[in-house]
Amino acid sequence: MSAETMIAPEETPAAEQQVAQPAFMTYKASDVFPVPFGHPITGFDKPWDTPTIKTPRGDKNYVWDPELIKTMVLFWFSGDTCLKLIGHTGTGKTEAVFSFHAALNLPLITLGANPQLSSRDVIGGFFPGPNGVYWRDGPVTMAARNGMSVLVDEYNVLDPGEATGLNAFLEGRQYTIPETGETIVPAPGFRVFVTINPKTAGYNGRQNQDLANDDRFVDVLTKYPDQDVEVDVIKKSLAAPNLNAGEIENIAIAVAQGAAAVRKAYMGENDNAGALPCTMSVRCSARMAKWTVLYARAYQQGNAPLQPLYMALDTVLANRQRPEVRSALHEAFRLATGITPENTQP
Repeated sequence: MSAETMIAPEETPAAEQQVAQPAFMTYKASDVFPVPFGHPITGFDKPWDTPTIKTPRGDKNYVWDPELIKTMVLFWFSGDTCLKLIGHTGTGKTEAVFSFHAALNLPLITLGANPQLSSRDVIGGFFPGPNGVYWRDGPVTMAARNGMSVLVDEYNVLDPGEATGLNAFLEGRQYTIPETGETIVPAPGFRVFVTINPKTAGYNGRQNQDLANDDRFVDVLTKYPDQDVEVDVIKKSLAAPNLNAGEIENIAIAVAQGAAAVRKAYMGENDNAGALPCTMSVRCSARMAKWTVLYARAYQQGNAPLQPLYMALDTVLANRQRPEVRSALHEAFRLATGITPENTQP
């Protein structure tokens, strides 16, 4: 990415030209990320924050998986253009891309895929305006033109034919827009990140992409954190008043133990007849810990219908399942934690 290719003045809205743009800055990779590489890596001295160009906000509680961040940094240095993050819901795929760009103050364009998304939505098209029709870049074209990153979430819900239309961009090659005849050569710094769920049960509407499209990606697997890491994440998320360190520790451990049991029983990982049709993300476990505290405080007189841990489990996950699945989730937590669903408060 170079200063000349980042955002050309004539392509920048007037409102953005008045904003002092961030300046390029070189970091040492090992100073920014938990990696053993001391190579220089280019970012900006402050986040982008204009109407159309923004640096994402990273999650302050995000904990890097050591292997994932090593691969992401190596990808950044590799010269490859596109990286695919593959993992179950809540394993931190999207947050990893956000946190990477936030750490370097890099701008990121984000796009949520859906089955109706067309190449016109992604690459661009003509749109009506006050003086006729005008061409508007899609997010991938905008990123390629200006040397930025673009993230396509849930990439494998895209129609394979539409996804194949991105092949030239995915390789970092020049692309000629048929409607205008303009040839765009992706600027230095252009990267495409996509996230997908694995090809297992429980994820509906996912498509097998064309082999030629798949072949252009560097693939990396994401996974749920180890229990001690998840306990630490949950503890950091519990900023509840009047809660001592011992209570926070107990709640975090119980939720992390139960979440691990649910993931182990999930049909994407378990082919037993009684496998669960749902799993539990880290964001779900952190939310459950918060609701455990909320219910415990709201029912301090001991008249809660269930133990607060299970009331929280119902609120964040179990209530939207079939009755037999809700019961199985309760049982998974009971076996993992030794805490019974019945309210035992005095």
